[in-house]
Amino acid sequence: MIEITVEGSKRKIISHQDLNFIDAGGQGAIYRYRDLVLKFHEDKTIVQKSRMIKNLALKYIKKRSDVSMPKSLEERSFIIGSGTAKGSDIERTEDSILHISIFRWLEGTPLAYRDRSLNFTQRKNIVYHILKGLLFFESIGIVHSDLFPKNFLLKNGIPHFIDIEGAGILNRTRTEWDYAPSVLGTPTPGFGTPPEIENDITNQYTDRWCGLNLIFMILLGFSPFFFLSRSDPESIEKLYLIGQKNMKETKNRGIPLVWPPIGAENHPYIVKDCINNLDKSRTYLFDNHINKTLVRLCYKTFITGFKEPTSRESFNRMFRLLGL
Repeated sequence: MIEITVEGSKRKIISHQDLNFIDAGGQGAIYRYRDLVLKFHEDKTIVQKSRMIKNLALKYIKKRSDVSMPKSLEERSFIIGSGTAKGSDIERTEDSILHISIFRWLEGTPLAYRDRSLNFTQRKNIVYHILKGLLFFESIGIVHSDLFPKNFLLKNGIPHFIDIEGAGILNRTRTEWDYAPSVLGTPTPGFGTPPEIENDITNQYTDRWCGLNLIFMILLGFSPFFFLSRSDPESIEKLYLIGQKNMKETKNRGIPLVWPPIGAENHPYIVKDCINNLDKSRTYLFDNHINKTLVRLCYKTFITGFKEPTSRESFNRMFRLLGL
């Protein structure tokens, strides 16, 4: 029998047939039950972490009269209940105890950043709401780095964070983790750790901290690393060296900054012939939609910024250049 508690009221689910399977997520199996989302975890600390994230958010808003909950976090992001079950309750062969975190069901569509029907104004609006959510998390000591488009649900133009269980929680001193991030997947290069908490604990997550790759993907409809076969920190380091070399060589010759940076064709992980055969629609997005401001930001973020992180200035610069 599956027993759950939602916002103080107890319910009992008699059969797994009442559940609709959604996904076998990285943090556990996901099911829908009426107007709820049930996530089944083998590790009970995931439920504990989810409660702590919610409590930190609510306490922060209560303490700060000038702060409100970002719209991207209002409807779906925070846990509203919990429960327990046996593996056999969801037709698993093993009969171990499972721990359930419960969220509201939200009707929406996964963020399809490649959708050409989204105009640039709509894309800017999506980025705005994601940045607001990330800045809020940062202000309460949450390191959320599982920033892939599929982890956002789009409803009425607003992207909702729907998978924050892998986030890390810094302790009050911001020198140790209460819960370390449990990020799955490929590291996302971006700016580094905020200066007030620069230490070995957080620096190991520097390349995942703010997920600017996601933001560029939304704005452009493709990754700024489309010309690379891999975009991990090692390959970005090599791209940085190429970019810096050519920046110095072209500095006083009036050659405009471009993306990919001049010399990128010499990168060891370049996709064959990709630089020479750029998709014209991609070039159009760079040159016309944004008047090359995003090209400069792209360079500063992933090349100069990767080597010399300016921390939260990355967000502020993004807001300014996009006119948000």
